[in-house]
Amino acid sequence: IARNWVQGDGLTFNPGEAPVEGMTNLLWTVLSGVWIALFPAQSPMVWARVTGLVLLVITAWIAVSLVGALAIRMGVRAWLPQAVAGAMIVGSGSTVYHSLSGLETSLWGAIFVASLGCALRGYEGRGWGVVGCGVLLGALAMTRPEGVLVGGLLCAAGVWFIGRRSWPMIALFALAVVGLEWFRWRYYGALVPNTFHAKPPDLMAGLQYGWDFICFGLGGVGVWI
Repeated sequence: IARNWVQGDGLTFNPGEAPVEGMTNLLWTVLSGVWIALFPAQSPMVWARVTGLVLLVITAWIAVSLVGALAIRMGVRAWLPQAVAGAMIVGSGSTVYHSLSGLETSLWGAIFVASLGCALRGYEGRGWGVVGCGVLLGALAMTRPEGVLVGGLLCAAGVWFIGRRSWPMIALFALAVVGLEWFRWRYYGALVPNTFHAKPPDLMAGLQYGWDFICFGLGGVGVWI
C-alpha cells in the first residue's frame, strides 16, 4: 500500500479500483512510504526493521525514565523498578518479535509511553506536557484504531486528575480524531478500516490470543507471575 501511494496510485492495495483501507496502521504505512521513496531499490523491510529496533530502544528508554520519575515521587529508590520495567519490555517475546518484523508495534509503544510521560508532566503543572500529550494521543489514534479508545481513556483520566487544565489535551486529541475520520470518510467512504469488518469478534480466539501472550509474549515473565 505504501509503495502504491509513493507511485501515485493512492493509499490502497489494488490500483485503479475504489480505495479500500486494507491496513490498520495508517501512520506506519505513511512512514513506510518515506523510506520507499528515499531508497526505492532496497527492500522496505530493511528500513522497517531498523526503524522498529530503534523505536523499541526508545520505548524502553522512555519507560525506564518514566518509572524512575514515578519512583522518586513515591520516595523509593528508582533503580529496581527501572530494571523491572526495562526487563519487561526487552524481555517481551511478542514485543521484540513484532518490532523486528516490520510492523507498527514499536511505533505504538514509543508513542504510548511518551504520551504517559507528557501526561505526568502535565499533572505536575507543566503546560507543555498537556499539549504534548494531546498531540501524541492523536498520533496514537492514527497508528492503530484502538488508539482512539486508549486516547479517550487517558483524556478521561486527565479530567479526573487535573480538571480544566486537561482541555488542551482533549481538544488536540479530538481534533486529530475528527481529522482522521474526515479523511477516512472522504477517501475510503468508511469510518473504520476494512479489516474491522473482515475480522468478526471471536471470544475463544481472543482468549487464546491473550493466553499466548501471557505464555510467550512476556518472555516467560507471565508464567512466573
